[in-house]
Amino acid sequence: MSFDDTLLSYLPAIVGNAAPVIVTSIPGLRRWNAPVLPSILGAHKTWIGFCSGALIGCIAGGLLHLFGPWTPIAALLYEQLPRKPEVYIYSVWNPAPLETMFPTFYVPIRKYFGMKLQALRIFRSQQIHISYPVLLLIIRNLVDGMKKGTTFAEKFYRIK
Repeated sequence: MSFDDTLLSYLPAIVGNAAPVIVTSIPGLRRWNAPVLPSILGAHKTWIGFCSGALIGCIAGGLLHLFGPWTPIAALLYEQLPRKPEVYIYSVWNPAPLETMFPTFYVPIRKYFGMKLQALRIFRSQQIHISYPVLLLIIRNLVDGMKKGTTFAEKFYRIK
C-alpha cells in the first residue's frame, strides 16, 4: 500500500473528526449538545458531535469508494488539473520534530503566537497534555522561528 492509499484510507476519519466542530455551531442543533457518557469520555463529547462525526465520516467513505483515485473518473479528472495538489502536514504533538526526507517550509507565526497560547489556556483539554507540555511547544516554535529569521514559526512537511 502506497503512502497515498494510506492517507486516503484515513480521509473518512479525518473528515468525521472535523465535522462536530462545524455542526455544533448550527443553532437548531444545540439541543443535541448533551454529553455522551461524561464519566468515561468527558463532558466535551456530545451526541451531536458523535452522530455528525459518524454520519459525515460514512458519507466521506462512500464518496471515496465511488470517486476515489483508483476509479477511472478520478484518474481522468486528476490528469486534467492544470496544477496538481500538494499535501502538507503539521506535526504538533511530537515532542521532537520529525526528521524526514520530505521537504519542509516554515510559516512565521509571530503575530498569532499570543492567540495560540491563549487558545491553549482556554481549552481545558489542552492545559495538561502528557506527550507535549506547552514549554516544549514554545521552545520548538522559537527554534523554528530562528530558522526562518523571525521570533516564532511552525514547520510543515510536504508529503506529496
